[in-house]
Parts: sequence; C-alpha cells; structure tokens
Amino acid sequence: MAANAARLTQAELEQLRALNANPREWISRMTVLDNRKRLRKLTPLWDEQEPWIEALCTYRYVLGLKPRQVGYTTLTNAYFHWKTSTSRHARTVVQMVHEEQTQKRLADMLKLFWSHTPRLLRKPIGRHNVDETLFGTDANPEGAFLRIVAGGRGQGRGVTATDLQATEMSKWPQGSAANARAAGQTADEEVFSSVLATIHEGADGQVVVESTGNGPRGLFYELCEVAKRDPEWAFVFVPWTAVSRYRLELTPTQARDLEQELDRDEQKLLKGGVTLEQIAWRRRKIRTEKYTRLTFRMEYPLTDDEPFLLDESGWFSQEAVSALQKMAHAAAQINRGNWPDEKDTLRIFHPPEKGRTYFMGVDTSGGTGNDEAVIVILRDDGVVAAVWATNRADPAEQAYMVSQLGGLYHKPLAVVEANHFGEAVIQGVLQLGGVTLWTTEKGGWFYTSGRTSGASKRLACVHARTIVDEEGLVVNDLETCRQLQRIVEKPGGKIEGSGHSHDDRAMALVLALWAMRGYSPPASGTVDAEKARIARILEGLHRWGGTAT
Repeated sequence: MAANAARLTQAELEQLRALNANPREWISRMTVLDNRKRLRKLTPLWDEQEPWIEALCTYRYVLGLKPRQVGYTTLTNAYFHWKTSTSRHARTVVQMVHEEQTQKRLADMLKLFWSHTPRLLRKPIGRHNVDETLFGTDANPEGAFLRIVAGGRGQGRGVTATDLQATEMSKWPQGSAANARAAGQTADEEVFSSVLATIHEGADGQVVVESTGNGPRGLFYELCEVAKRDPEWAFVFVPWTAVSRYRLELTPTQARDLEQELDRDEQKLLKGGVTLEQIAWRRRKIRTEKYTRLTFRMEYPLTDDEPFLLDESGWFSQEAVSALQKMAHAAAQINRGNWPDEKDTLRIFHPPEKGRTYFMGVDTSGGTGNDEAVIVILRDDGVVAAVWATNRADPAEQAYMVSQLGGLYHKPLAVVEANHFGEAVIQGVLQLGGVTLWTTEKGGWFYTSGRTSGASKRLACVHARTIVDEEGLVVNDLETCRQLQRIVEKPGGKIEGSGHSHDDRAMALVLALWAMRGYSPPASGTVDAEKARIARILEGLHRWGGTAT
C-alpha cells in the first residue's frame, strides 16, 4: 500500500486519511439493498440513528433499546467493517444473532460493504460464507467476522475476539439448550458470557448490544437495567414517535374524522403529544400486522420500560409495577451516596423510627446458592424500609437475621414461609425472639404450598395485587420491582415467576403485606397517614407526567 500511496494525489491521500479517522465518512460511502432490492446509501442518517453512531464512536460498551426497523444492526455492521478495514492489527468481530436468516443478511451486507471500500483499504477476502468472513489467509489473517446463531451452550469458546456485536438479544433462546440453569445461568446468559470471556481487554475492543424488547425476562432485560445505571455503558433509546417515517399523511377531513373516533388509548396518546398522523400509522400497523396493543407497545415503545411489559397473564398490573420501578429509580438518584448499593445483602432504605409500626415477610431457602432467602421490612405507610436477601445463608443464619432485624424494627408481626426449610427457621426464631410470629387461629404456620386454614398463597397474592394495583406501596428495592413484574399465574394455577425467573423477593413482600393486612393506624395518626399517602401519590404523578387536581 505504501508504494501505491506514493502515486496518489494529495486529495486522494487526504480522503484516505479521513476514511481511516472518521467512521461517519466511511459509512457515507456504504450502500445496502432496501426492501425492493435497490441499492441505497446509508447516509444521510435518519434522526434516530444519530445517537447510535455517536455512542458507537464514544463508548466501549453500547446498548440500544430500539423500535423496529431503525437500522441499528446495519450501522453496527458497517461500523465494525470500518474498524476491521482500518485497523493496524487483525480484528475478529463476533456477531451473535437469533436466527439463520439474520446471519445470512449480515454476511451479504458485509460483502456489499467490502465492494464499496476504497481499493487501498480493501483487505483481500480469503474465505466468505454464512458463518464467517476471513480477510487475508489462515496463515496471515488480516481480520475476520464470525457469525453465530445464539442457540446452544459453549458457543464462542473456541475463538479469541476483539469485538462483539449482539443483535436482537431479547429473542435469543433462554432455555432451548437446557431448560434448567447450569451454574445459575440460562442458555442466553451462558453463550454471551462465553464470548465475552474471549474478548481482549484492549482499550479499542467493543461490546455492542441492540434489540427490541420482549418482556421482563432474559439477558437483554438484565443488561438494560445495568446499562441505565452504569456510566461505562451508553444506553441508547428512541421512542417510535421520534421516527419520522412512522406517520401517515392525512387530509383535513381524514384528520377530523379520526379525531372524532379515537378510543381511550388514542385519546391519551394525543394528549401526550402524539400527532394524529402518528396515531393513524399506529392504528394501521396494529390492524394490518395483527399486533395486540401490548405487543405494539413492546416493539414500538414510547418509553424505555414499555418493551419490558409482561404479557396479559401477568399477575400484577404492569402499569402499576412500572410506576414502582420508576419511583425506585428516582429514589436511588435522589439518595445517591446515601442509598445502599443494589448488590448489598442488607439494604436499609429507612432506619426504624419511633412511633412507627413495622411488618415482616420471610421467604426461606436452603442457602445452597440457588433460591434466595429474603426478609422484607414493611413500614405502616406501605413503604419498604429494608430488604435482606442472600442465597448463601442456611436456616440458622436466616433465623438469626429475622431476630436481629426484628429487634431493630420494634418487634414486627412476621409471616415466615413454613415450607421446606421454613420450619427450621421458625424454630430458630422461637428460641431467639425479636419478632411476633404470625399464626393461624388454630396456631398453624403459613405454608405457601398447600392450604393453610385461614390463609393461602393465592389469598395472599390476591391481597397483594389489590395493594400493588392501587399504587398503595413504595418499593425501594429494584430487584423486588423486577420480580413483581414477572409474577404470572401459570396454567396449573401456580402463582410464581415466569419461566425460570426468581420470585423470592416478590413473595417475601407478599408475606409482609399479609402480615399488615389487618393493621389500622392509630386514630390520632389517621389523618396524617392519609395526607402522607395522598402526597406520595401526587408526588409520583407530578414526577412522571401524570395530572393531579
């Protein structure tokens, strides 16, 4: 290349330098085939693509939560082609996809990018197929793209990568390779961590994840929660209303007729700033492509929590749980530096206060590293004051923590799950004291499997649903909020976490609410408690865009 460069004009040299230094300049030369098989340049970029390119050029870890058809996969492919073509050392980009069709599309796209690469920067292709593109030769590699369908365990262990592009992660199989967890990981988690473990620690290596949402489950959901809080990650989200193509032109008559026949959801959207042209596009999309209103919200979200709404079988109101999550996020921001870390075993949000009454729910476990043992402390105004959770405490240690936290929070009434290891925990608590143990009228404990006279898991969950759906709680622990979002009623009638989701914290909260069920605040504090409750709800409404009068 040096000998050829000597014969280039100054203008040509400047152009090559610009391509080497600027991925935007590179991408402007690339073309793709559109839906009608016509060549189309990637530039000018759409408005919703600008923050994506900016993130790719700035951060090592990038996550995009996207509506459908915004071109993030294409731009990321072109960006990594730039890195591979202009790098002084051989790069290996692993591209993990959810289906073979995407694997082929990325391979064809890369070959088209290569054909539009300036000759002096075009590395020779030694091998090209659906699974891989090798630049140079096996003996003298100059870079590679490896394309893997994320469908089995152990994938990615045989390569050493410099970069990772994970596309449509929410649709990766979570259990097809193994329906049960191995070492606490689902299939999608294991295949992702396998590839991550191969990536060089060099400063120029990148991990890029982009996907639509698919409910509150799986690796993509968990990564989104991380990316929203971790400054090392760029979290990119654009609502569907920011996509200028997602609208239908209307005549004045059509606009007037549409406005007169809007349903309740559409009226709410209009009040929120969505235009009639956008509502018309949304209506056509729902009708012609057979979306439900919920699946449309998941694939064309307005807010970054809509893609993670559970399907219609969710036990709790997804809107109410989403509001709880937002309030928990806001509380964490407001109390930054004073709030306990989410990884802490014991999280005290509100220390005990004189004159307050507290309640406790305890979900027990064997302490073997799988299910968590959880203690939730609930204040008399419906605020979660503390959460203790660990999967490594045996029943004796659980009894000790129940006793210690009980003594700290004024000897609360405690509902302890008696199933399995629960009886051992209860016996330990009887010796140590610190709480008032809840019993049935006949002196029995609370068993969450099977029926207990005067109580049952279903009755407790029905009661909890009433409180949660009416927004009568403040749940400061984000993981508890996430678990509430994933509680479903399964075909056999069981109420538990969807799929392989943990539900221990949610169930401990359910038990705490059951303990609080018959509580009435002292007469002197009734008015103040009601004022506090109303003020809390109004504060949430004002903070999150609702209206209150």
